[in-house]
Amino acid sequence: MQPPGLARIPAALIQLLYIAAAGFFITAAAVHVLTYTPLGSADVIQTLTFVLFPGIFPVFGAVVLILVGNRIRLDGLMFSLPLAIKVLGVLLLAYVFADFFLMFKLLPGQPTEQAGKFFLNDHGTLLPVSTDGYRQALAHQARLFTGHELLFFGWAAVLSYQIARLRNGKLRLAAPAVPEVITDLPPVALSQSIVLETSYTPDQCVHELQASVDRIPAAFVWRSSKLWGTVSSDGFWLQLAQGSSSQLAFAIGRFVQQGAGTRVELQLRLKRSILLFVVGTAALLPILGAVLDANTGGHNFVLLFSAMAAFGLLGNLAFALIQRRRLLSTIQHALNARRGLVS
Repeated sequence: MQPPGLARIPAALIQLLYIAAAGFFITAAAVHVLTYTPLGSADVIQTLTFVLFPGIFPVFGAVVLILVGNRIRLDGLMFSLPLAIKVLGVLLLAYVFADFFLMFKLLPGQPTEQAGKFFLNDHGTLLPVSTDGYRQALAHQARLFTGHELLFFGWAAVLSYQIARLRNGKLRLAAPAVPEVITDLPPVALSQSIVLETSYTPDQCVHELQASVDRIPAAFVWRSSKLWGTVSSDGFWLQLAQGSSSQLAFAIGRFVQQGAGTRVELQLRLKRSILLFVVGTAALLPILGAVLDANTGGHNFVLLFSAMAAFGLLGNLAFALIQRRRLLSTIQHALNARRGLVS
């Protein structure tokens, strides 16, 4: 499967994006390696470090726009990569995270020179250091920044390479798997049972819902409301198509003949895997903050990360409930149905 909109982007433009991302990555890698040598504190290294950093936004941003605008699923691009690239990517990610924590510990402040004297600026507090200490801090600062550059430019290079292959027909992605219809799952936490009543026959219900189902889940969250999933005479599994990768809610249900019309018995649920990820992330953030505080001798990180965890947990839950209500409204509108009584 090739996204139809991708053909409208000139192949040369995508190739240029790949060359730019790869060039930035190679340059960042060279600068990063030099930070481990006596040249790490040289002016040219510092200049290159901060010149490269703003390039992340147009290069990585362009890749994201192409992915989102053409509904290209990230998992499809990543799974089709050679095993060696996947392994190198995981190793790079692990290294950048380790480098981040180590540089935080070794760099208690911003290296600063004033009137021929050298300091580390720790939130306005100037900590005097020797010339060697100052030069080492410059190397650590460059290593911290180029670590981030390696990650973002590396992602941009790999993804733009895959997009170029997709654009030139050298890569084909499988269509997203549509879930099977399962209507007899037991209720779980945060699920909601709903009954809809409509004058449509069961066959008409199937036809109307199928007409509202998008073949490819959309990436833009602001597209017109459509559904994605499976609909048959046996029942349905549906979620909102827009922003499909961020959808937390889905609906399962079946059609029951009721006089001349139909009784639609459905359950609104939240995806367990995403909920576990959200809860797990919320639990790990305060731990990460505590680790950072233990290495820096402060207590701000644990407070900040705990606030982020609470905001993320509550925000995602509210987002899921809003999605669930919109999903019900979309199904109800497609069937021209009204709420009935749960038997």
